[in-house]
Amino acid sequence: MQKQQRQWIIAILLLLISVLARLPYYFVDVINWDESTFILMGQSLLDGHLPYTELWDIKPPLAFAAYALFILTLGKSILAIRIAGTLCVFLTAWFVCLIGKHLGNSAVGILAGITTIFAMSLIRGGQSTLTEHVACVFLLAGLTWLITHKTTAGVLFLGGILLTAAALIRLNLAYGVIAVGIWLVFQKLKHQKLAWQGILAYCLGSFGLIFLTYLPYLLTGDGAIWVDSVVLASLDYANSGEPQGIWSKILSACLIYLALNQLWQRASVSKRQEFGILQVLLFSIVISIIRGGEFHQHYLIQLAPLLALTVILLWVKLPSRLGRLILVGLFAVVLLDQANPIYGQYQLIGDRLSQGKPLNHGISYEIVEFLAENNPEQKPVYMMRNHLVYWLMDLKPLSKVVTHPSNIGKDYLFKHIEGAEISTEAELRKILAQKPEFIVRQDSATTSLPYLEKEPEAYLFLQETLTTKYNLVKEIENRKIYQRMSDTQ
Repeated sequence: MQKQQRQWIIAILLLLISVLARLPYYFVDVINWDESTFILMGQSLLDGHLPYTELWDIKPPLAFAAYALFILTLGKSILAIRIAGTLCVFLTAWFVCLIGKHLGNSAVGILAGITTIFAMSLIRGGQSTLTEHVACVFLLAGLTWLITHKTTAGVLFLGGILLTAAALIRLNLAYGVIAVGIWLVFQKLKHQKLAWQGILAYCLGSFGLIFLTYLPYLLTGDGAIWVDSVVLASLDYANSGEPQGIWSKILSACLIYLALNQLWQRASVSKRQEFGILQVLLFSIVISIIRGGEFHQHYLIQLAPLLALTVILLWVKLPSRLGRLILVGLFAVVLLDQANPIYGQYQLIGDRLSQGKPLNHGISYEIVEFLAENNPEQKPVYMMRNHLVYWLMDLKPLSKVVTHPSNIGKDYLFKHIEGAEISTEAELRKILAQKPEFIVRQDSATTSLPYLEKEPEAYLFLQETLTTKYNLVKEIENRKIYQRMSDTQ
């Protein structure tokens, strides 16, 4: 079989596995509510508004440009967004496969690619399309480019652009951009093989892309909004998290280091530079997650491709063939066990098909159905959960702050959001002063509004408003829909 045909077969295999691992989640409304926020921001961009000017979220601007592109090219539906996520996972796995083949062999590349697909899809929240999935495409594209090409000025220029593109989707990946730059300087000082022009080209590629994202704001006189939203707000967010579990994260980093160090010692001299870039990127991302403020499990998606490469490259270095086969068998058993949610989701889809129910399902769709019938004039609505409803009904959040509903509980961000009030209570009063016709909130025995409950005065004001000015008109599972009383009541 010709080499090119073999490459196509491997690519099709990875694409097929990506689709099969993610297909049953194409029809669920909300898997991780961050996805809904990115969709709203992307739609706002398509509507002609620069990020942070009409709606607001803390992610860098290229994140929202990606979602705008998904909607523009694939359509305005959750199905389209999830298909885009599948393509991101496939592309990431393909780049992993290329790196694995370059550093090991074809078997390493294929196994690492398949591992990447399942790791990125089985981590909690990974079934949705998150910025981690999008950023990994550029991160692994940059890593592949740098590993498989000689470090000329042109190669480093494009490498700087690709890695920085990843950072402008997930800002914590800026640690990786900086770490690779420092590593390049170290290589120059240690080996004298790398020209200073190459390091300069890397920096120019990186800073050039950053400037291009800033330029539209500069031209429209909104430069301060870019600085506040992209830089200053992110710094405050990074300092907001509690150091819970920090020692377990540090221990994990040390274990990764020990594994990488063993791999480094086994590497041939010709491959040590490539291993160096992989090591630098992996450690910089671990540090960025530790340092990045609040921790959520889906952050680990960024580590999945690099860890998959590391594990499979270690596996191929095992001296015993029997040992390698045993580990493959154990991996298959673990994978089958961890894939149980996928089987369950396929069963749910099968049940809906057999019962003649629509494939699209979830609370958001039911809320949309209720509001479409009871709010035909599309009066203002305040979604305290399930804010995907705004997008599905062509509505807008009632303030920039609540583009992501939980941001109203993060008053340390308000100073970076143009038009925001100075406190959670003041912002909530501003929103409710707009007299939303419907307020949708979550309320159950176990879960309510944790992001607001930690602000007792604001939460009390909300409860008082709902009691005196709204009627509970509908309950959909643990979502309560309140409708405003007429002013004559």
